Amino acid sequence: MLHMARVGRVADAAQRFGLVLMVGALLAALWVALIVFFSVQHQRLLDQAARDLRLVNTAVAQHAEGLFRAIETDLRTLDLWLRAHPDIDPLTDPAFTALVAEMSRSSRGLIDLRIVDRDGNLYTLPWLPGREPTPVGDRDYVQANGGVQSPRAVYVGKPVQSRVTGQWSIPVSWRLEPAAGRFALVTCAVQLDRLFEIHDRLRYQPDGTISFVRRDGVLLSRRPLDPRFLGRDVRSVQNFADDVEARDNGTFTSKGMMTDGIARFGTYEPVDGVPVPVVVSRGHADVMEPYNVRLRAVVGTAALITLGVIAFTAFLHRSQRALRRAQRELQRLATTDDLTGTCNRRAFSVVAEREFLRARRFVP
Repeated sequence: MLHMARVGRVADAAQRFGLVLMVGALLAALWVALIVFFSVQHQRLLDQAARDLRLVNTAVAQHAEGLFRAIETDLRTLDLWLRAHPDIDPLTDPAFTALVAEMSRSSRGLIDLRIVDRDGNLYTLPWLPGREPTPVGDRDYVQANGGVQSPRAVYVGKPVQSRVTGQWSIPVSWRLEPAAGRFALVTCAVQLDRLFEIHDRLRYQPDGTISFVRRDGVLLSRRPLDPRFLGRDVRSVQNFADDVEARDNGTFTSKGMMTDGIARFGTYEPVDGVPVPVVVSRGHADVMEPYNVRLRAVVGTAALITLGVIAFTAFLHRSQRALRRAQRELQRLATTDDLTGTCNRRAFSVVAEREFLRARRFVP
């Protein structure tokens, strides 16, 4: 009887271990499958977000390319006119004034044309008599063209805040060679408020950004506007990848710890013929929102399934234990005499036969 009880306990333990092992393996397989699935989905979502951002990036880059090429054309045109009319004062000449007015009209107020004399005084075009010029000799777009003997090229300066209107703009300058009388530069100011109207129609709301960055890392424009960073090297701010200087497309992630605290995922793309890469980003939370919704739903469902399976396993285990106890009790009732507590005739016959057969093994 003790032997039978010991065998029963071993069988119970083996059955319990097998049940736990089987259920544990199934649940582990379920969670591993979910981890692999959502890892793949996470990467696919980032790839799709990068493709969507590149579409916006391409549209902004095409606009920027057209804008800067138009600016270069206008500045060269003014240069040609000034060289063709060296004896005429452009500030008072009606033909020059009409030319400038037509250029400004065609840009729809996005650019303002100006001219700078040898002393660093800036004259807005068309010029209104009686207005005082603005000293800009300390601006980098003026200093960069002072006494330079290298081949001429359009120079994109750091963004400046107008000393007259207070508006922010990106100055673009072109050196006059030879100087047109007392004038040394023709310049163009890209008005950021008008540029932002275009970028607001393209960027992802509310946390998406569109930026122009010079290849040396200087931030030229950023929408939403944060004047603290205009003109600064944004590589030190770590809001863009260090390799934004590269001539290839790329992606980057930013935690925004040193800007507005918003984590972002973005892409950048160079502009042909212009040293101004375009950077487009989107709030990381916006990118991951569909993924997080699915993740919460699936993980919640999987957690309920896991709890249900564990509860069913515990119930099944208790049922099996109760069944085994009932079986042992039936066996006891079938083999034990209630009055004496000893084996009844049936059990005695089984034990006697077993012992008789065991004894015969040792009979020669």
